[in-house]
Amino acid sequence: MLEHYRKEFTDFNINLNRTKYLYLSGQKVVFPTKEIYDRYSDLFSLDVISSLKKLLSETTEHYQTNRKTFNQLISFASNGYLSLKVKSLDQEIQMAENRLSIFWKEQKVPINNVNYLLVNEFDGQKRKEIYSKKLSSLNTLDNLRGERIEKIHEFTKELGYENYLQMSSELNQVDYLKLNFSLQRFLSDTEKLYQVNLKQYLSVNLRLPIELASSADILTFTQRENFSFLFPAKKLLLAYQETLLQLGIRSSSQNNIFLDKEIRPTKHFGTFCLPIIIPDEIKIVFQPNSGVKEYELFFQAVGKSNHFVFTNKKLPTEFKYIGDNSLIESYGFLFRHLISEPLWLEQMLDERESKELQTANLLTRLYLIRRLAAKLNYEIELHSKGLSNLARFYSEEISNATCFQASSSEYLIDYSDSFYTANYLRGLLFEAMFRDYLKTHFGYKWWQNCKAGNLLKDMWDVGTLYSIEEFSQQLGLGELVIEPLEIEFFTNLRA
Repeated sequence: MLEHYRKEFTDFNINLNRTKYLYLSGQKVVFPTKEIYDRYSDLFSLDVISSLKKLLSETTEHYQTNRKTFNQLISFASNGYLSLKVKSLDQEIQMAENRLSIFWKEQKVPINNVNYLLVNEFDGQKRKEIYSKKLSSLNTLDNLRGERIEKIHEFTKELGYENYLQMSSELNQVDYLKLNFSLQRFLSDTEKLYQVNLKQYLSVNLRLPIELASSADILTFTQRENFSFLFPAKKLLLAYQETLLQLGIRSSSQNNIFLDKEIRPTKHFGTFCLPIIIPDEIKIVFQPNSGVKEYELFFQAVGKSNHFVFTNKKLPTEFKYIGDNSLIESYGFLFRHLISEPLWLEQMLDERESKELQTANLLTRLYLIRRLAAKLNYEIELHSKGLSNLARFYSEEISNATCFQASSSEYLIDYSDSFYTANYLRGLLFEAMFRDYLKTHFGYKWWQNCKAGNLLKDMWDVGTLYSIEEFSQQLGLGELVIEPLEIEFFTNLRA
């Protein structure tokens, strides 16, 4: 049973990820969710889940790798079961979103291109108008989004769990309540530091009083346009090649990484990495532009893609395609945060340390963590208590944490399955600890040390065989803690 399941599991992931790549890169108009899940529905049946649980129960503690196999496949099949139940809604929402648009300056702008308008609009009032039009358009699908979440909650009970929070905690082996407790304390501890620095930054760089800041201003804030000239598009790939080379990785020999930089009208906003066949075919989709954020997102994709290309080909397929996504995200953050390293900037871009740039980078990172912490708190409420009265709760949580006023009408739009928000947060916690480890063992310019590259390749080699907590223990870092993040912010931001 297991070998047949693995073969179908691999085919499903390759098919799903290839289709996702074609859709997000603008080469396919429709993402046929329903057809893909229908074709592979046998992977997610209740009988299969029961069989996998039986195999787990029959496997003793002495065979930890086998137990990990069954745990990961049970998680995959259970989440797939829920996806199968909402596949028609998923496709209906996606096809309806493809038809959405707004009118701006007498032009019809597809909904997927509205963020381009927002990030390039420097008039605050016009940003609010654009964002309001975007929300009004997206809110037409709220009934479908709400129905989808309610169905997920309904079928979670069919799988034998009290609610989606309990299911996700057990399957992902993450105590979300414990994580949330430490993050809520982090929000309290950093509140004054964040507000003081944000108020100053918005006033000077956006000429925006903090009291008037809203979700419409976030893309402009995180773009850090004042520093774009320091990050020219023509140097992006050179910096990427040189960084990897110093770690002992020749990007020119990585025939399994494909850089998709084509400009297509239907290409989705943003930069991302998609593993199609691991480790043989990994896509990085981006558009080579100038700017801090463009560099950050590209290097984040580089970190994740190298995890995939160095994954051992002989690993069981479950340790390639599924597992602890927090670990993969941590590699992305490790490379993303090179853009905040003064020594890296001086070496790669010939830029001396800029206190203003460092402040901007740390502030946007602190914003991201605070926003994710608020979103996790919201998701815990959503998946333990249901949809009732959650719109206002979402708005208050996000607004209080970020100081950007969030509309209650965003609460169904700003959502992702499987508590993926927590994957980002756990990845950020580990990355801060791991970055300190690299600097301690390989120097402040760790990216120049082939031994650091060898350590990373050793970690990448085992795919997702180990969780982020297991790697932390193996490196002697102990439990995931939030203090390294707090120290970084309090040391480098003006109190």
